Amino acid sequence: MGTAPARDPAESCGAIVSSAAHQVPSHAHRRASVSDVRAGGALAWALGTGARTALGAVFLVAVAYKLTSIAVDRDAVHRGVGAFAALIAGHGVFPPDWSPALAWMVLFAECMVGAWLLLHFVPRAAAATAGVLLVAFSAYLITVRVRNGEPTCACFGSLSTGTLASPPARNAALVMLAAVAVLAPTRAGVQRARRDSNPQPSVPKTDALSS
Repeated sequence: MGTAPARDPAESCGAIVSSAAHQVPSHAHRRASVSDVRAGGALAWALGTGARTALGAVFLVAVAYKLTSIAVDRDAVHRGVGAFAALIAGHGVFPPDWSPALAWMVLFAECMVGAWLLLHFVPRAAAATAGVLLVAFSAYLITVRVRNGEPTCACFGSLSTGTLASPPARNAALVMLAAVAVLAPTRAGVQRARRDSNPQPSVPKTDALSS
C-alpha cells in the first residue's frame, strides 16, 4: 500500500489564510444584519412600551376626573361617583337602580386596567384587555347617541364638556394604540430574537497536516 504524500505546511497555511479572507465579507454582512435586527426590535419594543404607558395614563386620568366631577340636576348636586352614576341614569340605557353599581364597575375596571398597563406585566394581555374595554365603551356611547341624540359625555368627568360626537373617534384612536401595544414585541421576545440572530462564529474547517 502506498502512503499519502506529505503536504507542504506552507501550502496548508495559505489555504487557511485564503479561506479566512473569503469569509470576511460574509461575516461583515452578518454583523450588519444582526445590527439591523437589534435596532428594529428595540424600536418596536419602545413603541409598544410607549403605547401601553400612554393608554395606562389615559385610563387613570379618566378615573381621577370622574372622582372629582360634579353633576347638577333639578333635585340635587352630585359629586364624584354619584355624579357619574347620575349621568349613567340620565342616559336611560340601563335601569336607574343599576347606575351606582355600573359607575363603580367602570371606575374599578379603568383603574385596574390603567395600573396593569403601567406595570407592563403580561403586556400584550393588558393591551388587549384595554382594547376590549374601549370597544365596549364606544358601543355604549353610540347606543346613547342613537337613543338620546347628543347627550353630554363624562368620560373625563368635568373635562368632558363636548357632545358624544368626539368620544367614539377618540376611543377609535385609543383602540389603534392598543393594537400597536398588542402587536409590538415584548422585552423577552426582543432578547430571544437577539440570541437567535447572533449565532456563535464558526471556525473554518481545514485538512489536518499530514506527515
